[in-house]
Amino acid sequence: EKRQPFRKRLLYFLLLIRKAESKKRLRSIEIAALRDGFLSAIIVQDAFTQGYKCMENAILTLVNGQNPETTKQVNCPPVVVNMENIDSEKIQFMMSPYVK
Repeated sequence: EKRQPFRKRLLYFLLLIRKAESKKRLRSIEIAALRDGFLSAIIVQDAFTQGYKCMENAILTLVNGQNPETTKQVNCPPVVVNMENIDSEKIQFMMSPYVK
């Protein structure tokens, strides 16, 4: 396993963040740091599912006259991305969603 000393990894990552100009650029920096062994994992939100669930709740509220979250809150937990799962189709879609 390729592991760098913590301080070196932290300084490297902070330098990359400072150079990042946008969220998309920051995401590519995080992925590069993960692939280079400077990070062990990154946390990713499932923005597609979050947006889908919001729209689903809005439509159900309009149709039924009641928000489905009044009885049970909809939760879209974050996902841990590491070297074992970064290339999976599910993780790739989560990091860069598209609609077929």
